[in-house]
Formats: sequence, C-alpha cells, structure tokens
Amino acid sequence: MTRDPPQPRVQGRHFSETDAVRVLPPGLPTALPRGYISPMNSAGAAILGRMLKPERDDLPPEAARSLLKLEFAPEDLSRMHELALRAQAGSLTDTEENELESYRRIGRLLEVMRSKARRSLARAGLAA
Repeated sequence: MTRDPPQPRVQGRHFSETDAVRVLPPGLPTALPRGYISPMNSAGAAILGRMLKPERDDLPPEAARSLLKLEFAPEDLSRMHELALRAQAGSLTDTEENELESYRRIGRLLEVMRSKARRSLARAGLAA
C-alpha cells in the first residue's frame, strides 16, 4: 500500500507517545487491512450508538464476557503507537490522520460496548 508523502499539519490537538494506547482501550481484533478507512462518520456512530442502547444493562452474561475479551491485534497496537508519534511530530498525512481517527472511533465504540457489558454482569451479580 502506498502512503502519501509526509505533509506537516497544524492541528489543534496535542499527542503524547502513549496517546493511542490511552485513547483506545485494549481489545478489538480487526479483520480489515491496515490503512482501511472506515466509512462510518459521526452520524453513523450516533445511529450505531442508539442501536446498542448503551444505557441498558441487558446483555446475557455470555455476550458480556465475550465483549470484554476483545483485543486489538499486536500489529494494530504498534500501528496506533506509530501514528501517535507521527501526530505528535505534526507529520501525519491526510490518509494517516484518517486512519488514526478510525482507530479512535473504534476505541470509543468498544468502550461503550464494554461499559454495557460490565454493567450487565454487575446487574446479574457476576464479576466482570
């Protein structure tokens, strides 16, 4: 896959070396190739959020435990770290910025799902 040439960017965000790990929780395997940019935008995320009904704690224990086991693949963790370093240096290309934002969206969605899973297990009197 060919990458865009580096283009310095002025961004209103500051990144640390551990940004990707801090912003994105561990867990969520990927079957998509690295660099795939999700078509989901904020409207898509809002629709999915309503479908998941994060305010309800009604997952069966088996489903909740399965969600809590999801993890990012090692190569994705490495890529997130690489992108966070490049973002901190201000040298992300447009493609890389989109890729990093995709990781963030997936991480936020995963956190919503995990929160629902933990609450569902707690409601059932089970440990997470």
